[in-house]
Amino acid sequence: MGLRVLSMVIGVAVVSAGLVNGFAAVPPHVKQAADLGRPIWVFLSDKGPSEYAAKLTATQFMSARAVRRLALRGGVYPREQDWPVYAEYGNALREAGLAIRVESRLLNAVSGHASSSVIEQIAQFAFVDSFRVVRSYRRSIPEPVDTRPAYKPTTPPLPPVFDYGAARPQIEALQIDRVHDAGFDGTGVFLCFLDTGFDINHPAFDSLRLVATYDFINDDVDVDDDDALQMDHGTATLSVCAALHPGSMVGVAPRADYALGKTEDRSQEQPIEEDFWVEGAEWADTIGCDIISSSVGYSDWYDYGDLDGNTAVTTVAADRLAARGLLIVNSAGNEGNKPWRYVVAPSDGDSVLAVGATTVSGIRTSFSSVGPTADDRIKPDVMAPGSGVVGANLGLIPYAGKTGTSFSAPLVAGVCALMLQQDSSLTPWQVIERLRETATMANDPDTLMGWGVVQAAEAMRIPKVVSESGIRVYPNPSSTGQISIVTPDTAGTSEYQVFTVSGQNVRAGQFDGSLGRWDGRTSDGRPVASGIYLIRVVTPVREEILKVAILRDR
Repeated sequence: MGLRVLSMVIGVAVVSAGLVNGFAAVPPHVKQAADLGRPIWVFLSDKGPSEYAAKLTATQFMSARAVRRLALRGGVYPREQDWPVYAEYGNALREAGLAIRVESRLLNAVSGHASSSVIEQIAQFAFVDSFRVVRSYRRSIPEPVDTRPAYKPTTPPLPPVFDYGAARPQIEALQIDRVHDAGFDGTGVFLCFLDTGFDINHPAFDSLRLVATYDFINDDVDVDDDDALQMDHGTATLSVCAALHPGSMVGVAPRADYALGKTEDRSQEQPIEEDFWVEGAEWADTIGCDIISSSVGYSDWYDYGDLDGNTAVTTVAADRLAARGLLIVNSAGNEGNKPWRYVVAPSDGDSVLAVGATTVSGIRTSFSSVGPTADDRIKPDVMAPGSGVVGANLGLIPYAGKTGTSFSAPLVAGVCALMLQQDSSLTPWQVIERLRETATMANDPDTLMGWGVVQAAEAMRIPKVVSESGIRVYPNPSSTGQISIVTPDTAGTSEYQVFTVSGQNVRAGQFDGSLGRWDGRTSDGRPVASGIYLIRVVTPVREEILKVAILRDR
């Protein structure tokens, strides 16, 4: 059903033409906002002369990685919305006095500053369709409350694949530890974070696989401004997903690739503005990202009736990006105990994964925004810890408790990365459906918690491994043949033997301590074929035979 709804959204213009005597109408509130210095959206009627568009090619504006993602999950490509705003239209608007800030190819619009008289002048251009005020949102941040229970394992502790440090409760709350044990860590998946700025020199990011950065506020590539206020929020949200600092903090997808976009200026307590978000999201699309994690939202200037999935500019852009195979994971908002109450755009989007906040024990926080949307759809979609979440901190304490749906969203974005690592063909809607179907309230969703708390291992169909001796192997199955063997015994030398199910001896080896590895090869160095193998592990104090599946990519 979601894909059908999404296709309908794409076919609808962002705003009606509103032509008067052949010219675009300028609503009074747009002229008033323009004279107050607010940026204005100018929507255009077309992408330029047909002979110009005929010369454009798919690879002119999209990276090779983006083209591959579109081919895998995005349907028909190229489309008219891939083409940029026609340059001559932009030049004419500038010459008329519009100071352009952002150009959006998906919306076929530009945003900028101009007086009401300039707006009335450009309304007479034949290529101008309509106008809207750029919306904004002042982020509400709940008071931090550390609600983390003391970590009490229910089974004898095993040497973990990752030493999560203080982040273990939030990891276990979503079954992410089981997914990591199965060998998934985000490798090969490309995430974009849109936020305030990022301290990429924080120890949480010593192993960060950083592919691209851009500051959409200052029009440069520096997202690390040496300004703690500016970088604090983005650094913390990124760490929840990307951190790899064993013993202190490990995130959900620590070996994924990352792009960082700075879209919010906090230097003067300015509101977050939607045109910078749209520009950042289109950048993520262009460079080939698979997922956007966004901890912002827009409600100022919107009414509840606008939360219909088709009205807010960021929502329309997000749904169009989802149709291109780019999943948007967005905070539901922190308005649950405030007058607004409801989710904020773009979380109202049909194909946007809206994430609300719980404690690590799964209880909804009072500040988490609620649904339904104006057209009576359930939101949020799913829930994740957003109270007492551990995140990177700027200051003397490198890691601290964080509060807000801002931290729920990147936890779930990381889970989505693990899902795409397992199956790269999943469309955004398929990811959303799997998370809903396996969350804790899948059979009884409501407008407070949606379908409930994410259960990552259930969504990825990873069984809970029960070992009588405490020995385990991962990943299982393995697509590369690389197998790790983990035992509870940290001292002495252990041995392993690998057999086929018919009893043929394939390989033998030894290892010291708790971690050994089999490289998926026979004794004479040949890769083993796909199939089921038995691994006999003997430690100084225990012995067990375990099954492992090798499923090599063809």
